[in-house]
Amino acid sequence: MNEYDSKYIGKRVVIIGGGYTSMDCSRTALRLGAKSVKTFYRRDQGDLVILPGELDELKKRKEI
Repeated sequence: MNEYDSKYIGKRVVIIGGGYTSMDCSRTALRLGAKSVKTFYRRDQGDLVILPGELDELKKRKEI
């Protein structure tokens, strides 16, 4: 987010997608105060385009 974007974030955030950007959005939403973040992806977990171990890390931190 840049200085011109609104800093307001809802209590519940939905992310659609399964790549690097969706994982970044999940972390950012939580950092900005979202109470829950849900990520939806239309394919199988094995098709996620993320770094190895990133999904496990996010689950442990309850970010996904």
